[in-house]
Amino acid sequence: MKTTHVQKRDLSLATVVIGGCLALIIGSAANAGCADFGRVKPASMQGDLSSFPGVTLIPASFTQTAAFEDETMPESRYAIVGLWKMTMTAKGNKAPKDGTPVDFGYQAWHADGTELITSGSRPPLTGDVCQGVWERTSYHHYVLNHFGLSWDPTGTVFVGPANIKEEIVVDESKNHYAGTFEIIQYSTDEKTVLGGVKGVVTGDRVTAR
Repeated sequence: MKTTHVQKRDLSLATVVIGGCLALIIGSAANAGCADFGRVKPASMQGDLSSFPGVTLIPASFTQTAAFEDETMPESRYAIVGLWKMTMTAKGNKAPKDGTPVDFGYQAWHADGTELITSGSRPPLTGDVCQGVWERTSYHHYVLNHFGLSWDPTGTVFVGPANIKEEIVVDESKNHYAGTFEIIQYSTDEKTVLGGVKGVVTGDRVTAR
């Protein structure tokens, strides 16, 4: 009876480990643009599965590499992927005047086609984190459709969604981008326009070293 009990316990533990490995693999593929954690297996996991027959750990980097080498996804699709320090400046408006700072912060473009901004010009109470989706239109050319939720200065009254549209080009070094943006602030009905601004946006890649 003791032997049977141990076998069942080992089987349950192996099932948990397998499930965890699958979660790591899926999570890494979804977040490959943010960080390349999948390329190095943590020391705490090395050799831990040797006592479970039939259990094989597949490196999370396998999924990332396969996607990047897929011939249906040209390399230029991924030139935008990574973390960028971005700046938005007004241009072509009646007001504010050209050259007026609109926003700055950090922008993450993910390989799965999603994007995230942490705004430096907006207090957290008013909504400083927002997200969007992007696609490549041609070589190193990209479009972005982005939404944020705006709140009043007290952080207690919802103003409405703000829509940011961008068209940008990444240079050949893949370390800089430039383009145009337009922001439209809607009311809570998501239809009434409360205001807007357009201009130019630039970005510099943030590297690990």
